Amino acid sequence: MHEIKVFENGPLDVEVRSLRKDGQTWLVLMDVARVFGYRDSGRVLHLLRDSQYIQADEDIKEELGVRGRAPYLVNEGGFYRLALSSGRPEAEPFQIWVEEEVLPTLRKGYEAGIDVLEETQARVAELEARNAKLEVAAKKADEYAEGVYHTMLRYQKETDRENRFQKEEWEKAKDFWANAYMRMREEAGRICEEYGISEDRLPIV
Repeated sequence: MHEIKVFENGPLDVEVRSLRKDGQTWLVLMDVARVFGYRDSGRVLHLLRDSQYIQADEDIKEELGVRGRAPYLVNEGGFYRLALSSGRPEAEPFQIWVEEEVLPTLRKGYEAGIDVLEETQARVAELEARNAKLEVAAKKADEYAEGVYHTMLRYQKETDRENRFQKEEWEKAKDFWANAYMRMREEAGRICEEYGISEDRLPIV
């Protein structure tokens, strides 16, 4: 959407509509032609070079509120060309007004827009650089977390393996001492039977 600026001059009883398109200032040709005394804005096209005017597209036409055929727009070079070609004394005050108020105001607004654009672009670049650093930091954090997870998993496996080993060794020890105790009881019983001694007199539980 284009920002349409309307400049009015009460003493001269004139109105000029303007806009910015593709980084260039354009004035509505019918407004300029009316003040310079050109009754038919379409006929003044032959006074302009092809690079000094364009026909508005449908979007601009709707924004200007124009019915019928899309209006023509004239740039600064075309404006000065029409001013010189007019030759009407009453056109001079209008030319001065446009030169000293309309065009400088448009340029100032455009330069302010450029400043805002550059500031925005710098801010975007700063945020992109910061996001890039955050992405690197996040990647390192993920790698560290993954390393910690695998270390803990490996430690858990080793602990489980050690616990299983200790349990197996404990079971083996119990079996060994149980078997040793049984063999000792059997040997003690044999000795008691051989010598006619009661097992109750032996200090073996």
